[in-house]
Amino acid sequence: MTNNFTLKLQIPKTEAKWKVIAKGFNDKWTFPNCLGAVDGKHVSIKKPLHTGSYYYNYKIFFSIVLMAVVNSNYEFIMADADTNGRISDGGVLGKTAFGKALGDKLLQIPEPGTLPNSRKKLPFVFVGDEAFALTENFMKPYGQAGLTAEQRIFNYRLSRARRVVENSFGILVSRFGVLQRPIEPKSGHSTSLQTSHSRNLAASAKAVRVSYCDFFNNEGQVSWQHKFA
Repeated sequence: MTNNFTLKLQIPKTEAKWKVIAKGFNDKWTFPNCLGAVDGKHVSIKKPLHTGSYYYNYKIFFSIVLMAVVNSNYEFIMADADTNGRISDGGVLGKTAFGKALGDKLLQIPEPGTLPNSRKKLPFVFVGDEAFALTENFMKPYGQAGLTAEQRIFNYRLSRARRVVENSFGILVSRFGVLQRPIEPKSGHSTSLQTSHSRNLAASAKAVRVSYCDFFNNEGQVSWQHKFA
């Protein structure tokens, strides 16, 4: 890119450091065992020559995707801006080194931990919106059609934790003016994408989400959640 900025990024290398992040999400956003909020932001670019619709996104402009993971304090622990805007946020995450390490279980994520005031022991997870794939270590909201009251509570509690990454993008844009206007992309983007999800893994991921949903509606409930769900 023609304009560069520096972010101090540090992905935790130990289970103990991941647990510090999880404590922050529980203390500030009432979502236990959460390791980070994940989202992608489309950064507007000038269309590179001879690229056709390669960078053209569903929002009807040319972009690259800034994919990020943020902790409970609005601090970036991972950022990647090397994917064209045509690819969905979920697909972008799978292309990053972080996403590949997550899929290959190489992030030193702690073993499942017991939830507060509960006997439930559930996996540590990242949270994101519906664009991402549901896995044992990545929670996303239930689809909007036919939601039960309990599922609406889960969606609210997840959304409350996930919003820290959206707010972090807002802070980033206000801090760095280069993100407020189309920029020149760097060359050499890769177009390959590899995804693989077995039925067993999908069923296991859904079971984890059901368990979190049950926790938020029982021993893990907070008095004010019904006002917003």
